[in-house]
Amino acid sequence: MRKIMVRRVLPALAALPVMSLIICVTWTMVEDPSGLTRTHCAIPNYIPSLSASVASGLRKRIWIGSIGFSCAVRIFVHSTYNFTLSHLVDAQNRMGFLLQVHYWLHLVEILCLFSLTIFTSKENFQIHRNAFSLFVISCALFGFLDLHILRRLRSTYPSSIHSIKWKRHFYAIMTVSIVLSAVCYLLHNRYCISHLYSVFALFEHIFILANLAFHYHVVDVIGDLPLIFFDPVTHTLSLDVRS
Repeated sequence: MRKIMVRRVLPALAALPVMSLIICVTWTMVEDPSGLTRTHCAIPNYIPSLSASVASGLRKRIWIGSIGFSCAVRIFVHSTYNFTLSHLVDAQNRMGFLLQVHYWLHLVEILCLFSLTIFTSKENFQIHRNAFSLFVISCALFGFLDLHILRRLRSTYPSSIHSIKWKRHFYAIMTVSIVLSAVCYLLHNRYCISHLYSVFALFEHIFILANLAFHYHVVDVIGDLPLIFFDPVTHTLSLDVRS
């Protein structure tokens, strides 16, 4: 069976949600401009939030399809990534435990992402809110732990510095954007400040894109590995080739 290299899969895997997001947001702005002010405040708004963009109709099906497919593939990519890290670092004692936490944190992140995609805030606000909260928490913890594990590789695999550099930047963008979006959301709900909901939506979209970019950079570690489903085997690693 011909093997599919991770480096060939990841660009399409990252591009699919990005293109879906652009389509859904643009579609919403063109098709339902009056809906951009459809909050409890009824104040001017220019950028639809993700929930407003994918709440119903064909837009919802496009978003669910792209996220569902990418989540399914990401599970196998993450399994390959975690399996590879276990061979690159000393997986005994403390590191073995951290690798297990690393594995399950990202699975929780993926499952929560799929859950908040299926259950929109319009259809089931409580499930959507809880899934989103858990998604953000697992995303933050996974990103921190992932950077910690990669830093352990710097002396043995110098090319891991490239992955660390990019992931650190995108992790910082994720952190700042989600904090600012939360602040804007709370201020909007409390004071109904004009245009603030647009700022919230903008930071929400930035967070999504930064999250995708962060996870894309597993390519620096496993890009030269084949993506073999249900059959983890040891091959030459990206870091071996490029260091």
